[in-house]
Amino acid sequence: MAFRADPRSLELFCLVAQAGSFARAAGQAHLDATGLGRRIKSLEEGLGTLLFSRSPSGLRLTRSGERLLQRAEEVNRSLDSIAHEIRGTPEDGYGTVRIAANPSSMLSILPEAFVALRKTHPSIDIELTEAATPRVVELCACGVVDVGVGISQSGTAGVYRVKLLDDHLVLIVPHGHPLAAAGPIPFEDTLTSPHVVTQVGGSLDAVLFREARRLRRSVRAAITVQSYDCTFRMVESGMGVAIVPAIALRGFPGDARFVHRKLLEPWAKRELCIFSRWRTPPDSAVAAFHRTLLAHSRRAPPG
Repeated sequence: MAFRADPRSLELFCLVAQAGSFARAAGQAHLDATGLGRRIKSLEEGLGTLLFSRSPSGLRLTRSGERLLQRAEEVNRSLDSIAHEIRGTPEDGYGTVRIAANPSSMLSILPEAFVALRKTHPSIDIELTEAATPRVVELCACGVVDVGVGISQSGTAGVYRVKLLDDHLVLIVPHGHPLAAAGPIPFEDTLTSPHVVTQVGGSLDAVLFREARRLRRSVRAAITVQSYDCTFRMVESGMGVAIVPAIALRGFPGDARFVHRKLLEPWAKRELCIFSRWRTPPDSAVAAFHRTLLAHSRRAPPG
């Protein structure tokens, strides 16, 4: 009998191809790296070809691996479509949309989009997972969720990306603070004050520390918090200044507690995106959410 690859092995192969290492892929899939390596080796033996070239610098897809990746992604999308057809058919309008979203999108565009979807499609259920953007992309790549929302980033092989809206990093300071002038501000000027550092599992805090090192300066962390709500409260109390995504401020419309100043640097410009492993939504429920989210992004004010 001819060898037949099982769907789980193909899914794990795609994850390894995206991660570039067994250790990283195993961590994302919550598996043992050795066991994952054996599974890929078994897949290679069954197909009679090497899928990865291995070196101290990591894994690279062979030509056979590149061909398999394309076909495996097609299989994964087909299986997603089958699952959606079982959960809800295009005719009845029922279904469940599984979404992973980063914290700033949870504060900005998603609440109104969910309300709009509930009004137009009351029979569609939402399963929501809050995660940092790298994890959002992983969940999409593995097929754990149907749609991801997060900041545009590189290293999203096998995951499609559609821009929702522009974002920009801004400095927030209390009124009367020495940095509470009008207009954009260079990042270096913010380093004269202690910072309230927000760690929500993403890359923002790492970017700020990296850019400070590039300037041969440092970020003086007055305190580190785990949510934007806490960040805003700490800044309001005078604990320090903070750099946050502009879209995170949309969760507090008309907030007059702070002065907001855009950072001048090019790296401060960002994009909020939809991530998925399909080009066309696989069923009516996902398609309805996709349309709703895009419609709300067009009506959203600029970041």
